[in-house]
Order: sequence, then C-alpha cells, then structure tokens
Amino acid sequence: MPSKPESLIRQPRFLLVTGLILLAALSRLLPGLENFQPVGAIALFGGACFLSRRLAFIVPLSVMVVSDVLLYAGRYDYLFEQGWRMALFVYLAIGLIIGFGLLVRNRRNVVTVLAGSLAATAVFFVVSNFGWWLVYDLPAGLSLSQTYLNAVPFVRGTLMSDLVYNGVLFGAFALAERRVPSLRTAGTPA
Repeated sequence: MPSKPESLIRQPRFLLVTGLILLAALSRLLPGLENFQPVGAIALFGGACFLSRRLAFIVPLSVMVVSDVLLYAGRYDYLFEQGWRMALFVYLAIGLIIGFGLLVRNRRNVVTVLAGSLAATAVFFVVSNFGWWLVYDLPAGLSLSQTYLNAVPFVRGTLMSDLVYNGVLFGAFALAERRVPSLRTAGTPA
C-alpha cells in the first residue's frame, strides 16, 4: 500500500474515513444539538483510522474549520471579536485528541475506543475551558476554578456525544473493514 499522503487519498480507506468524518461534521449543522457535537469523535477517529499521520491531522482539523465557518457564519459576530482566540484552544484540544487516536490506531477495540472517548472528553473540557477562562472570565475577574465549575453542566453532553459518535464512526468503519478486505491494513483482524 502506498505511504505518501498524496497517493493515499485515492485509496478506498481514505475515502471512507473522510466520508464518515464529513457526515459527522454535517451533523453539527443540525438545530438543537448545541452540546451534542462530534468534535472529539472526529478527532479520535481521524487519528486512529487515517494511515498517514499528516492526513490524520489535516483532514479532521480542516473539516472542523470549515464546519465552524458554516456553523457560525451569519449566526454570531463573536468570531470577529474574541471568538478566534477561543477557537485556538478548541483546535489545540482537537490536535491533542488526534494524538490519542494515533496511540490507539493499532489497537482499535471497544476498550481503547471507550478509553479514547473518555480521554477526549477530559482533554476538551480542560483545554477549552482554560481558553474560555483566559479569553472571557479572567478579564471579568472570575477564577479558573469558577470557570471549571460553571462548565461542569456541559460535560455530560460532551461525554455522551463522544461515546455515541465514536460508537457510530468506529462501529461503521469496523463493519466496513469486515465486508471490504481492501480497507484493512496489515494488522487489522478479519
């Protein structure tokens, strides 16, 4: 199998992983799901399933940027005020979660995906709320601990969405790998 990212993008595996990520990202545009988002799952899945480390970062981060633009364009002016600074922390969290995906890529199973989902939720909570504190709460005089306390009610939605979206993404991909042998890598069980 080719190893250069340019040649990998023509492979069925790349097309399937990218397609699943795009479908998950499109779900971000559905109304009423503000705290049930596929952000952590897109990152973990991309890190675990792309054969190229470079593509494992490029595709999920690019898809998240594009879906953010679509999601917030016309709805909020915050991206042009201080929101772009907050976005840096969100993308940092996504990058870290992609790193977790790289760690589980050769050991994908229910336990590692569950552990990755929990780690993704924790990392997103810590990093994004630290960013929220720096950008919004610190100037307002709130302590970091108060910011984290204020964010606790939202972590349930993040955890549930990470578990559900990872279950769907990894489950669909595992099913496809079983039915289409060309999707498997050398270490993937039949």
